[in-house]
Amino acid sequence: MTALQLVLKKAQAHDGLARGLHEGAKVIEKHAVQLCVISENCNQPDYVKLVQALCVDHNVSLFAVPAAKILGEWAGRKKKGERGEDRDGESGMGNVERCV
Repeated sequence: MTALQLVLKKAQAHDGLARGLHEGAKVIEKHAVQLCVISENCNQPDYVKLVQALCVDHNVSLFAVPAAKILGEWAGRKKKGERGEDRDGESGMGNVERCV
């Protein structure tokens, strides 16, 4: 487990994750964020630019992970199927960024 995975896991346990663009932007603007994690494979360049600008303006550390699926797994977006098997959770903008 990497340090970033550990931080996301602990933040999730303490209800300290903001997920998605809307929640992330709100907590960044409230100065309630120490770290923001974004997916490198986001297909919306305007969203990436917005998150980067907000992080720069509010002195928030920004980390990028290779894929939204990885970020979703690290932040607890796995759901259990009917038979108990892991399956992908939300897709799309729900996995673009996480703020801690």
